[in-house]
Amino acid sequence: MAPRRREQIESGQDITFSKVFVPFYRSLVLGMRCNSIIEVGCGTGHLAKEFSQIAERVYALEPSVGMHSIAADVLRDSRVTLVHNSVEQYQATEQFDCAVSHLCAQAVTDLSAFLKGCTGLLNSNGQLIFSIPHPCFWNDYQRYFNSQGFDYTVEQFTVATLTISLDRESQMTEIPFNHRPLSRYVEVISQCGFAVDRFHEIFPTADVQSLYPKPWERPHFCVFQSNRRR
Repeated sequence: MAPRRREQIESGQDITFSKVFVPFYRSLVLGMRCNSIIEVGCGTGHLAKEFSQIAERVYALEPSVGMHSIAADVLRDSRVTLVHNSVEQYQATEQFDCAVSHLCAQAVTDLSAFLKGCTGLLNSNGQLIFSIPHPCFWNDYQRYFNSQGFDYTVEQFTVATLTISLDRESQMTEIPFNHRPLSRYVEVISQCGFAVDRFHEIFPTADVQSLYPKPWERPHFCVFQSNRRR
């Protein structure tokens, strides 16, 4: 699906990425005045490319062979340093002002190892920012779990199929998905020595809502913004 994901993003079919998340991250990072950013799980590389217009130093990690290949082409003429590795295995030689991970944490089996890897990349004042499908509302939207067997309070795993609103034909199959209650994410963030500074529930503006075939009724995604505990 990596080549198709590139087409969806560059054609504007992925409304949520281009019209919701890119402006959100740009505004957030600009407000933080970061000089250095590392994106963990950069996928096609388009978000890292946006970050390279804001920060002086941008790194991007991507473990998937297919996504890394696409990202290498997308980022070819950018200032982004692309690394083919997972955050759990990456041996960092530099530290960063900010680590961003977009819609990756729900896919990892070991959340503690993943977030410890992310926080280990940060300097003493560094911030961790990561987004996930909103655990409170996602199953109402995508029905990854049978409603009769779904319990919000219990961690559950499934292999899902994902589509986007304007391209229902291109199905992204075999996607690992871990449902975890919000409290679990807060718990692991705390175990890493960080504290949630802000919690963002992502919702499109009215003009962006009009671009979807069906408007959102609830937030589909949320973002944790965390700082090292003092």
